[in-house]
Amino acid sequence: MFNSSEFRYISVWLFLLVLTLVTLWFGTGHGAEDIKYSSTVALLIGLAKVGVVGSVFMHVGNAPLPIKIILYGWCLILSVVLCSIYLLK
Repeated sequence: MFNSSEFRYISVWLFLLVLTLVTLWFGTGHGAEDIKYSSTVALLIGLAKVGVVGSVFMHVGNAPLPIKIILYGWCLILSVVLCSIYLLK
């Protein structure tokens, strides 16, 4: 029915769809008592999705190590900075 490449893309797309629904659930304040923590989890899920999209759909997973370090380092630094600003505000 599907070859391995198509199956991989479809399964990753479905995984991203599930993460989007989880982000929606957390983003509407259902995940925790405090909306600050729910929003933080939604932000972290969104940044994890950035890493998945970059790795799979932009083929950074097959790129040289410096490119991987740039993508995943950017996701990590951005998540730490944004969560710190948001939670300490």
